[in-house]
Amino acid sequence: MRGRSVFCVVFLLLFIGAAGAAQVWKSQVSTNEIVLNDVAAADPQYVWAVGDAGAILATTDRGATWTPVASGTGQDLSALAIGSRTYGWAVGNTRTLVKYDGSSWTASQLLHVSDLDLTDVVLTGTSTVAVTVGAGFTGSLANYRNFFISRDGGTTWTGSHILNTAETDSTFTFLYGAYFLDANNGWVAGINTATTPVGKVFKTTDGGVTWQDVSPVGVENVEFRDIYFANNNLGWAAGGDSNTSNGYIYQTTNGGVSWTPQFSANPAFPKHLSGNSSKEIWSAERDHGGLLNYDGTNWSEFTVVTSGYFNSVNSPDPWNTWAVGGLLSAEVGGPMRYVYKLVTDPYSLVSDRKVYIGTATYEADLAFSGKNIQTNSTVTLEVESGVELVTYEVRYVSSEKKNKIDARVKIDPVNSRTGTYYFYLANPDESTSGRGTFVVEASATPVEKPVATTLPAKTFDPATDPSLTMQVATPGELTANGVRTSSVPPDVLLELVVYRYSNRQIVYRKQFNADPSGYTTVTLQKLTDLGVDISDGIYNAIVIHPRFGKIGSGIIVVHHSR
Repeated sequence: MRGRSVFCVVFLLLFIGAAGAAQVWKSQVSTNEIVLNDVAAADPQYVWAVGDAGAILATTDRGATWTPVASGTGQDLSALAIGSRTYGWAVGNTRTLVKYDGSSWTASQLLHVSDLDLTDVVLTGTSTVAVTVGAGFTGSLANYRNFFISRDGGTTWTGSHILNTAETDSTFTFLYGAYFLDANNGWVAGINTATTPVGKVFKTTDGGVTWQDVSPVGVENVEFRDIYFANNNLGWAAGGDSNTSNGYIYQTTNGGVSWTPQFSANPAFPKHLSGNSSKEIWSAERDHGGLLNYDGTNWSEFTVVTSGYFNSVNSPDPWNTWAVGGLLSAEVGGPMRYVYKLVTDPYSLVSDRKVYIGTATYEADLAFSGKNIQTNSTVTLEVESGVELVTYEVRYVSSEKKNKIDARVKIDPVNSRTGTYYFYLANPDESTSGRGTFVVEASATPVEKPVATTLPAKTFDPATDPSLTMQVATPGELTANGVRTSSVPPDVLLELVVYRYSNRQIVYRKQFNADPSGYTTVTLQKLTDLGVDISDGIYNAIVIHPRFGKIGSGIIVVHHSR
């Protein structure tokens, strides 16, 4: 997941410090006045919402427009799970299943002897889907099932009644929420129907074959409506007491062995959880138009609307969060339902690397992290004479579930000066921007910049050539026996970067170590490095030193045979 854009350079005075973040929930009008119950995103552009009377809404432009889509059912749809732009499921009342195949939604009913209201749906693989069952069952306890799983894309289903073995003969357990970290590890949450009902949480480590009761202790009359885990140990269960309107969120740090109350309020009935990390979790509130946010330390409440309530929130990544519910627009004079999206200015964009003024002009790499950096963000560097933006790219860091910026700046030792430099980052899709900083210091131990000989021009035809071989020369001094050594030590990791000549868009990169002889052969394989979609044109190939930046360059001419 990457984004690149044309760069701008503006020469201004330096500014120390980064701006704070502005967060605003913005409404996105739909043409459907049905209550919406859940929302899920395949990616920032493709988002779906489901609601009462079989309503399904879709957007393919980040929410600028929402369009009703035929679901094939008139039943209320309670939950939604999206695996990709071409695969998804929705579930609802009276055993209703609706499957998306990339072009349309097809409705069916889960085969069972009694009616069941399906409350949540999760995808644990390309062909594995699981659903939970809540209130709405009619029939004897012997026929009750509260969890169903299909391992063949919905063709066949296996049902089970998840509950504590001591309750088997006398108790229903209604389940309302499910969350799976992977195909094996998952949790479900709800409430039992004992004389004194208690909130229930169950855990599986074998993909739903067996379950362990890991319910919090002493949660009488608390109906858990959803559950979320950031990893195998750290998780949250959210719900409330319908008799008192008290809302609760419990946290576990050991996979459910023990739980601690983390949030309590009245009225506040958290009924849905969604997060993208342990420091970015959202919950919808049933009793009023609010949303709860957890930042890794505290829960805070956002009052978004004064008329209506939220049923669901979905936060697949740090820069996209959506919320839906029964939302009236009385403030603007009509009953139109809304979808809300959280728009956050990018902020805290600080580089963890320092740039040094040495004895030679060189290029330095910077890495910027922060919130709400979108894939197509654009960077404007604002500097004094002596520091120049060369290129940059936005890359997704899967381990942190967020985007970072890799930038390269050129340092002129004559005209640059020490200090804090700043730049602007803009998210064009949301019309938001933020400011970040990096520090330039004088080098305590100036080192002369090594030089790589210019890479030769090379014409490459991906349609016929299996690979592209280039030689990088980093010649140093001659040894006593006449062998030339490399000016770059063999433990220094160099990088070959290929980018489009026209707009400086980085397309491919490969790291390597310089050969001690000073002559290194670098081979780019068509499939693994260059890919098969590289278009005709002229590309720059540059060799990057981790401290001195560009130390050599060349041209690659790509020409597909016709």
